[in-house]
Amino acid sequence: MHGPPWGDTEELLALAVDRLAEVAYLLRRAHFKGEPSLPESVPRPGDGGRPDVVELAEPPRMSSKEEIRAFWGSAIMYSES
Repeated sequence: MHGPPWGDTEELLALAVDRLAEVAYLLRRAHFKGEPSLPESVPRPGDGGRPDVVELAEPPRMSSKEEIRAFWGSAIMYSES
């Protein structure tokens, strides 16, 4: 995609447009006959237009008890439940 660099402002605007399209879809589905077409996301540079797809090399791991205590100190009680 050509043009100025994609920054936080453009990303927030694209997210707002995406959410507004989802709200419009839900309202059409709830109040009108027929099945409306699903909204398409605003294309982002470098992602092929799929902003919600995130590829992780490995799944995130849970913090250990020791890491939690080191971060929070004695301000938090940790349980296994």
